[in-house]
Amino acid sequence: MFHTTKSFTMRSALAASALLLSISLPATHAYTEEYNGCYSDSTPLKDQGTYTYQSDGYCQKLCLKGNYAVFALHNGQDCLCGNLLPASSAKVDDSKCNVACAGWPSVNCGGSNTYSVYLTGMEDDVDNYSASSTSTSSSESETSTSSTQEAHVVTSSGTTQTVYATSGADTASATAEGATEASQKKGSSANTAAIAAGVVVGVVGACALAGAGFFLWRFKNRKSQYRRSVG
Repeated sequence: MFHTTKSFTMRSALAASALLLSISLPATHAYTEEYNGCYSDSTPLKDQGTYTYQSDGYCQKLCLKGNYAVFALHNGQDCLCGNLLPASSAKVDDSKCNVACAGWPSVNCGGSNTYSVYLTGMEDDVDNYSASSTSTSSSESETSTSSTQEAHVVTSSGTTQTVYATSGADTASATAEGATEASQKKGSSANTAAIAAGVVVGVVGACALAGAGFFLWRFKNRKSQYRRSVG
């Protein structure tokens, strides 16, 4: 009886452990690779390097770790990953991908100048790379960052200035409305002050000359009177 109870307890413990282990382990999703074709160009896929025992399964797992939707094999040992298929114009006959995988000879891993391209299974519908679409998106990006001017009024030393800040650019152009007028007013004030100072100096100079002439006349007049009185 004791033996039976002990055996039942052990079985229950093992069952409970297995249940807990199954709950704690994350669920794994099996991704099925899908062959897309042979391509003469790998753009825009990224080279992940070579592996001595390269195979389609190994390359798929490597690209899945990076969350890539596409993988490709080249020259038997090279693995590439990306999220877009190569350009449809680069697709060639499958016979050109004729180099066996180094780690799985029953499968071809591209060729010396070709690439066996697969979907990793993360996405069912993957677009082909297009240079024109890339150029368009680049152009749209440049357009979105083109100059958009916003006016801001800034008061500096009593002068109102309108500053135009160009968004998306490194420079800002400032147009100071009234700055020219202010400088002209300053110049006019300076000229007026100079003229006034000149007038004052002229008047003072004239007075000084008149005073000097008067004293000189009195001196000569007294001298002549003295001579007449002596004579």
